[in-house]
Amino acid sequence: MSEPRLKFESEHFVTLFDSFFLPQGLALHRSLMRNCEKFILWILCIDSEVYDLLVKVNLSNVKLLKLSDYEDKELLAIKKPDLLASIVGH
Repeated sequence: MSEPRLKFESEHFVTLFDSFFLPQGLALHRSLMRNCEKFILWILCIDSEVYDLLVKVNLSNVKLLKLSDYEDKELLAIKKPDLLASIVGH
């Protein structure tokens, strides 16, 4: 027997990017607006520049998360500067 599936009223998508990847992130949002009837796009903002800009732009169907809100002492102690750059692609 299969596991029961959770039912959502809309699709949820998650991405992360910094200010260098902002054009691609905006393209993702535009594509979802054109092709997905109901969605929520969760964006983990890697730097404050992208977070501040997206707050001002106030895109529909977007929920913003700021990485710095989730970084505690333990995470910062083990965080490698090059690791995040490798994840976001620069």
